[in-house]
Amino acid sequence: MQKESMIKKLAAVKALAENGVGGEKETARRMYKDLKAKYGITDGEVAAVKEPAAAEVKKEFSDIAFAMWVLASNLDEEIRICWDYCPYDSEKHEMCAECATNANIKDLKAQYEELTAQFEKGCAG
Repeated sequence: MQKESMIKKLAAVKALAENGVGGEKETARRMYKDLKAKYGITDGEVAAVKEPAAAEVKKEFSDIAFAMWVLASNLDEEIRICWDYCPYDSEKHEMCAECATNANIKDLKAQYEELTAQFEKGCAG
């Protein structure tokens, strides 16, 4: 079941590699090659899948990239708040466990890592 799912994802990445523009095209080519090798999938298996429209693939990647940008911006802001406004000495981290800003930073990092994994897999989830 996992291989079938990856074959469908690779078809979407292949469509972007063939129909994308500029850097997205090259990134998709590299991703296609790497994932194909990683999962032992042939070009024939990918070709058997009905290829999604380039616009669908581009939107999928754009949505993930935009979400990653939003999370990165929010994470940067939370870290800036932590460094600029924290009343505690940076050597004393016992208060960090109860700090809402620290909790936000941890949550944003986890979300960013999840989206990064989705992007690397070539899918939106």
